[in-house]
Amino acid sequence: MFGLGWQEIAIVAVVLIIVVGPDDLPGLLRTIGRWMGNIQSMARDFRRQIDTMADEAGLSEERKLFNQARNLSPTKMIRDTIDPDGSIEKDLSKTSEKLEQASLDVRAQTSDNKELWQPPKDKGSGGTP
Repeated sequence: MFGLGWQEIAIVAVVLIIVVGPDDLPGLLRTIGRWMGNIQSMARDFRRQIDTMADEAGLSEERKLFNQARNLSPTKMIRDTIDPDGSIEKDLSKTSEKLEQASLDVRAQTSDNKELWQPPKDKGSGGTP
């Protein structure tokens, strides 16, 4: 919630136990919980009032348009324009699978063939023939 990890929470807990004491700690935590509940309730009420004012001002339509714009995906729009029925993507997928299978076949044939072609060894003549 506040970006605290387990280590930070453990340190805060130890400090609270030392400063406040184990007897008063439950009451303090209960009070903090009530405050947090009140803050959340006020935030909810504020949000509700802002939404009511926006609806009264006729901004609900603009909010819908804003949410639609937020959900737009340029990648999906381009994909739908170029390949509306998905046939190009299917063809590319099939071609990719065929290439992968061909690659595996070549590897299998190469590993079965013990006598692979190797370039001729230089006899050490020191120059060009």
